Amino acid sequence: MTHGALATLLLGSTLTFNALAQSWPAKPIRVVVPFPAGGGTDLIAREVGNKVVSNTKWTFIYDNKPGSGGNIGVDAIAKAAPDGLNLVIGQTSNLAINP
Repeated sequence: MTHGALATLLLGSTLTFNALAQSWPAKPIRVVVPFPAGGGTDLIAREVGNKVVSNTKWTFIYDNKPGSGGNIGVDAIAKAAPDGLNLVIGQTSNLAINP
């Protein structure tokens, strides 16, 4: 290997250290709670979200979609864009019995 090729290789490898990853998430994370606001599932979702926010500084938007035994909220997440910014907090009946 010539000295010029070696110098080019070394210079090229040092430039990769300056590349910065994108910060994630770029938008707020939507948390769908398939039960009414103020209920047990809603309170647990918000308390867990507060712990995550205090450690990560992410932003959560809570969206309560009650009705049909929680199926409306789970269906909204199933039809949401697959961008990784949508979460659902449900119960076993919503997530296992009614996929």
